[in-house]
Amino acid sequence: MSGMNRTRNVIAFAASARVASAFLGLAMAFLVAPGAFGFYGRFQAIGLVFSVFACLRLERAVVSAPRLREAMQVTSLALRLLPFTAVVAVVAAFLLAPDLTGQASAGALAIVLWLAFLGRGLMLVGISWLLRIGRQDALSGMMLIHAIVQFAAQFLLLQLDVPVLLALILGEVVGAGVAMAYACSSDRRLVRLAGRTSPRTGLISRWYHLIVFNLPATLAAQVFLALPLIVVGHLADPATTGHVALALKISDAPMALLTSVATSWTVAAGVWRGINTRSHLVLSAIFLGAVLVCAASLVAVALVAGPFIPGQRLGAMSAYIPIATALTAAVALGGPHADLVPYAGAERRAFLIHAAALLAGIVIMLNEADPAAALGAFAAVALCRSVALWVLFPRIVKV
Repeated sequence: MSGMNRTRNVIAFAASARVASAFLGLAMAFLVAPGAFGFYGRFQAIGLVFSVFACLRLERAVVSAPRLREAMQVTSLALRLLPFTAVVAVVAAFLLAPDLTGQASAGALAIVLWLAFLGRGLMLVGISWLLRIGRQDALSGMMLIHAIVQFAAQFLLLQLDVPVLLALILGEVVGAGVAMAYACSSDRRLVRLAGRTSPRTGLISRWYHLIVFNLPATLAAQVFLALPLIVVGHLADPATTGHVALALKISDAPMALLTSVATSWTVAAGVWRGINTRSHLVLSAIFLGAVLVCAASLVAVALVAGPFIPGQRLGAMSAYIPIATALTAAVALGGPHADLVPYAGAERRAFLIHAAALLAGIVIMLNEADPAAALGAFAAVALCRSVALWVLFPRIVKV
């Protein structure tokens, strides 16, 4: 019973940290102009893609390596890769959103972007180590500290004579730095070992499946998730992009929370190993109902309260809530399965699903000229992807 209570407390703390992070992110969105937030939202979308290839997925090897020294060697290799993958991410950011340079000096922006991407990669490594040593409570604390410090740093920088986009990204850098300091304090012995360990020959060959199979599948999935806002940024003006980014953030907050809790409970129940199949059915029904009720509530509030919301900015944002909710709900429906399929060893089949969705997303990007129509098309593709993951999952659980 005590173990179950501890699991519930850990999940509750994780949920609280996610709620606080989402709330602070929304608060910051209301403090800056829609145009500036539109640029920042596109940077965050690119950052999500970078999080996939930052360490070439070797951060997963940190968690599953059978021996401590091997985990340290993987960590050393990942840390050596990060500066170079961060440079690739900076180049990609300028290629995908060339108008970013209009928000600040190109040189200063390149340096800040590199630091931000580097910080995101370091946090991936820190999260992996906390998972390895079983410190889920420290992991939630790390995410909470990151959200609070990032918001405080962004707020203070916005009061200074710093371009808005630079202030927001620099706030991320500060938040990541403090969060990593907290993660390192959870096990200083591991930090000392990391400094003295070098990767050995043949390390890549041992974990090649993460690079060859897991990386392409996850990269395809994240690129598809990042495409909607990037496409809107190309089709609409900065203010409209900001309204869409805010609508997506509002609708994604409860969906991400539901997905996180569902994934945590499913992992705890051992469903992906073929254990407690009945629990899987019950959890699936509850999750499906929760997503649909949440989506209906968000849309109802936007439709009923939207015309009465004062201010042009909030009114414009509320107009995009229904279509943004359709997209985030469609993504959320496949969220737990997307997270669990790789653990069941089905990276190749998952890659086919994510690659098909990405190909459809590229077709949308090349053919749609209206932002709302593009979001609707992305929502339809996301729903198809989620259904495919639901169909695939029962066929690959380990029994």
